[in-house]
Amino acid sequence: MVERAAGRVRTVLTPTRVHLTSLVVGAIVLLVIGRDQWFSYDDWALLHPTANWWASHQGHWTTAPTLLFQLLRATVGLHSYLPYLALAVIAHLAVVHLVWRLSVRAGASAWLSTGFAAVTLVLGCAAENLFWAFQVGFMGAVAVALLVVVLVDRPVVSLPWAVAAGVLAVVALTFSGTALPVLAGAAILSWVRHGLPRSLAIFAPAGLIYLIWYLLEARGDASTLGVHGIGFVTRAPLFVAVMFGAGYGQFVGVLVLGPVVALALLAWLWLARRRWLGREAVAYVLLLASAVFAVLTAISRGGGELTAAGAQRYVYLIVMLAIPTMALALGWIAARGRAARVLVALALVLIAGVNVTWGVIRADAQSVTEQRVQREFSATVSLLSADPQFAPPGALPIPDVAPDLTVADVEADVREGLVTPVPFGPADRAAVRSSLATH
Repeated sequence: MVERAAGRVRTVLTPTRVHLTSLVVGAIVLLVIGRDQWFSYDDWALLHPTANWWASHQGHWTTAPTLLFQLLRATVGLHSYLPYLALAVIAHLAVVHLVWRLSVRAGASAWLSTGFAAVTLVLGCAAENLFWAFQVGFMGAVAVALLVVVLVDRPVVSLPWAVAAGVLAVVALTFSGTALPVLAGAAILSWVRHGLPRSLAIFAPAGLIYLIWYLLEARGDASTLGVHGIGFVTRAPLFVAVMFGAGYGQFVGVLVLGPVVALALLAWLWLARRRWLGREAVAYVLLLASAVFAVLTAISRGGGELTAAGAQRYVYLIVMLAIPTMALALGWIAARGRAARVLVALALVLIAGVNVTWGVIRADAQSVTEQRVQREFSATVSLLSADPQFAPPGALPIPDVAPDLTVADVEADVREGLVTPVPFGPADRAAVRSSLATH
C-alpha cells in the first residue's frame, strides 16, 4: 500500500510538473512583490509619444521593447505599472524555463535543474531586472537567444528549424545587445553540432543585419564608457574579474565566496574537458557566453567606476548562464551519497532564501524612488494645469530619476487620458518647481 502510494506521488510529482507549477507561483510572487513599482529612468525613453523604435539607446538596438511599450501605452495607458512589469516578469520566466530545459538537455539531474529554476525565480541578487519593466529588453534578448540555442542543440537541424533559428537571432538583437554573447554561444554550439557552413548560413544574416544597424545608428554612441588605450590591458581584466566574483558572490549570499565559486567552476571545466564536445557542450557554451558578455561589457562600460562591474543587471546574465554548469557540477557532488544530496539541497534552500530576501528589500527600495516619480509627475500635471506656460515643452521636471521625461510628454499623456494623477505633497511640488526653474 505504501509503495503504491509512493508510486502515485512519483507519477504526479514529476520534475516537469513541479517546474511548470513553480513558474506560475513565481509569476504571482514577482507581481506581488513588485506591485508598488512605477515608471522611472529609461522607461520614459520607450514611452515618448513619438519614440524612435529604430534608434540606438545607450548603444543598444531596442526596437522590440519600444514597440511593446508603445502597444501598452496605446491600449492600457499609464494608469498601472503592472502590465509593463508583466513584460519583464514574462521575459524572466522564459529565461528561467529555457535554462532549465538546457540544463536537463546537457545531462544535469532533472530534479536538481528544477531546484535551480526555483531558486532563480526570485533572483534577488539581480532584482533591478525583475522589477524594472525597461529590462524586458535585456531579458527578452537573452530569452529569444536561448531559444536559438535550443533550436541548434539537436543532432540534425532541418531547413525549417534553421530558418527559424536565423529569424529568431535577428529578433533577439532587436531587444538588446545582450543577445550578442548568447548568440555567439549558439553559433559555436551550432559549429560543433552541424559544421561551419550550416552555422554561417544560420547566423551570418543576423550578424550582417546587426552590423548595418550599428553603422547607421550606434557607431560613435557617446553614452558608453569604454576602456581605451593601455587602460584596456590593465582595467578590463579587473572589470571582468569583478563581474564574476561579485556576481557569484551576490548569488550565493556571501560576497567573498564569489571568487571561490568562479574557481570551482573552472576546476569543473577542467575535470569535464573530455566531455566539452558531447552532450554537455550546451552548458559550457553558455558559460563561455557569460565570459563573452563580461569582456564586451568591460570594453563598452569599463571606463566607469569599478563597482559598476557588480551591477545587478550584469549579475543576472553572469548567474543565469552559469546555471547549467552549476547543475552538472552539483549533480556530480550529489551522486556521492545521501549526505551529499542533503548538503546540496540545503545549499539551494539557503541561496533561495537569500535571493527572496534581497528581492523584497530591493524591490521596496526601488518603489520608494518610483513612487516619488509618480508624485512629482502628478505635481507637474497640477502646475501645468494652473499655468500651461509654466515651463517649455523640452524641460525636464524630474531630471535625476526620469531624465527622458519632458514637459511635452507629461502634457501628451494627460491630454490623451493615459495617466491618473495621485496625491502629492508640498515637497513634491517644490522639487518640480526647482527642476523646472533651471529652464
